[in-house]
Amino acid sequence: MELNDDLMAVSLEERTRMLEEESALRNMLSGEQARHEQIRKMMEEELLKERQRRVLAEETLEDVRRECRAPFIVPALMEAFIHVSRTTTVVLQNAAASQSQTQTQMPTPASKVAVPPSTSVQVTEVPALLGDSNGHYRIHILGNSGSGKSTTAKELGHILKIPVIPMDEIMWNPGWKPSSDAEFQRKLRRMMDDSPNGWIADGDYLRKGSQIAFDEATDVIWLDPPLILYFPRIIIRTIRRLLHLEPPCCEGCPETVSEAFFSRKSILLWSLSGHWSNRRINAEKMTEFGITNGTRIDQGKMRRIGGWGGELRRWLECVKILVS
Repeated sequence: MELNDDLMAVSLEERTRMLEEESALRNMLSGEQARHEQIRKMMEEELLKERQRRVLAEETLEDVRRECRAPFIVPALMEAFIHVSRTTTVVLQNAAASQSQTQTQMPTPASKVAVPPSTSVQVTEVPALLGDSNGHYRIHILGNSGSGKSTTAKELGHILKIPVIPMDEIMWNPGWKPSSDAEFQRKLRRMMDDSPNGWIADGDYLRKGSQIAFDEATDVIWLDPPLILYFPRIIIRTIRRLLHLEPPCCEGCPETVSEAFFSRKSILLWSLSGHWSNRRINAEKMTEFGITNGTRIDQGKMRRIGGWGGELRRWLECVKILVS
């Protein structure tokens, strides 16, 4: 009887041990299965991304092939090179004239660009930023496409700790669909109202309604570098976006080879054609709202920053000192 009890006890212990081992084995197999399932999902996601990249590359290649099937003239690049050639000629002529007038003083790069004297403002003559009575800054940055508005706005936002309002993102919806005037103004107004302690509006969409940012700004910054300085940057930026080394200006608005180089809607042609008209419009604004020489003395808040980069760097340093 005692022997049977011992055998039953041993059998029970053995069965318990076997059940525990079976449970541990099941848990291990379940964990392995979950791990393999996770690896499988990751591989499927990578394959999907690779397919998308391949489709995009094939579409880009097809654009190039389509444009190269027959002899053609690239209108955007042709007009771009013509404009650059003319601009370079003007710069060289101005430099030669300046050198002939004085032999004792070498002309600086900024003096080579013909800008009406009435539109030039020395940033050292006035505070770097005016702001309002509460110490808040509402800044509107103007300038042609590629003049450095977005880069300057981001750096200013970092210095002043205030949000940047990118008007490109307000203007363009996915698929390069433009916002209506009412939609543009509504979005811009909401973003301005959401930042009562200051904001930096980056962009110049006067026809869409960006005038409200100009009117409510405490400071208006007009970036006006020479065309031959910033036009190569636009070309490099466009190529980087085509190669997906840089994000597009707006989400859902990728640039294509055909539109960038072979279309009259090209950003390159847009920048070239808009350089002189943009300068003329902003020069007219300077005559009214210029800080030191505007006709509206009580509303003087606009300054021009031109040159080859040194003036902008010095002004940003002054801003840092102002808020430190």
